[in-house]
Amino acid sequence: MPNPKTVGSVAINLPADLLRDVERVRRKTGESRSALIRRSIELLLGRVEEERMVREYVAGYRTHPEGRVEVGGAMALAKSCLEGRAGSLSRRRSPRSIGR
Repeated sequence: MPNPKTVGSVAINLPADLLRDVERVRRKTGESRSALIRRSIELLLGRVEEERMVREYVAGYRTHPEGRVEVGGAMALAKSCLEGRAGSLSRRRSPRSIGR
């Protein structure tokens, strides 16, 4: 529970069907109404921030797209990683060969 000295209070009106949904979920989770609404707002604000960051990331790539050097480096790294993994998998002993 947040520190009461650092908490503000907000009165809101909800449509009856939304309030029924809140009560249903609240009973199911065992949360207070305030805790459920607080968690819902935190999730929404997190999603809004994530969407903002994705838009910013996409805009950055649109204004500064990867060039041949970056793409070539990424491809070489991916190939190296995949070859290394494939090599380690092929060197594993089968369960039948263990103990022989």
